[in-house]
Amino acid sequence: MPYYPRRKNNGNDLAKKIGYLLKNLRFYHKLEGIGILITLIGLFLPWISYDAEKSTNGFQNVGYLIGWIILIVIGVLALLLILRLFDRKPPKIPIKEYTLIFMSGAQIVLLSCIAFSIYSSFFHVTASYETRFGIGITLFGGVVVAFAGYLAWKEEQEENSKKTFLHLPDDEETVHDLERYLQKTKQEHKLLSVEDEAIQSGRESHTQSDNRKEPPNLSMFG
Repeated sequence: MPYYPRRKNNGNDLAKKIGYLLKNLRFYHKLEGIGILITLIGLFLPWISYDAEKSTNGFQNVGYLIGWIILIVIGVLALLLILRLFDRKPPKIPIKEYTLIFMSGAQIVLLSCIAFSIYSSFFHVTASYETRFGIGITLFGGVVVAFAGYLAWKEEQEENSKKTFLHLPDDEETVHDLERYLQKTKQEHKLLSVEDEAIQSGRESHTQSDNRKEPPNLSMFG
C-alpha cells in the first residue's frame, strides 16, 4: 500500500494566505470590515437595562426587528467584502460601491437612533430604565462603515481624475487587468534588477581576482 505523507503547516499556509490578502485590501475596505465587526459585537451587547436586573440586546424586546435589519445590512456588506478579499468578482449592483457602503453605514446609524427612541418611549414609565453601551457601540460601527464609504468615494474620484489625465479605459475589468499587468511587470523588473546586481558583483569579483594575479616574469626575454 503506497504511503502518502501528510502536508504539514496547512494552518500556517492558510494564515499566511489570509494575511497576504488582507494586506492587499484597500484601506477603506479594511475600515469597512472593522465597522462591520464593531456593529456585530454591539448587536449582542446590552442595549437597554430596566427593572434593575433585566436587560435586552438588539434582537430582543420591542426593538428586535431593528436588530435583525442591521444584521442583514452588515451581512450583505460582509459577503461583498469576502468576495473582494479572495479576489472574486462581486455581483453587479445598480449603485456604486461607495454609495452602498455609505448608505449602509447611515442606515445603521439611523436605525440605532430609532431603536433608542423606541426604547425611551416604551420604558419611560420605568424608574430604573437605563441606556446601555451596546446601542452606542452599534451606532459607532455604523459611523465607521459610513466613513469607509466616504473614503471609497474619495479614492474613486482620484482614480477617475488619473484616468482622465492618462486616458485609461473606463471598463472595470480592463482596468483590473491593467493593474495586474503593471504589478506583474513591476515584479519582473525587480527580478531583473536583482539579476543585474548579481552579474555586476560577479564581474567586480572577477576583476579583483585578475588584479591579484602576479605579473609575468619577463627576465627570460632579457
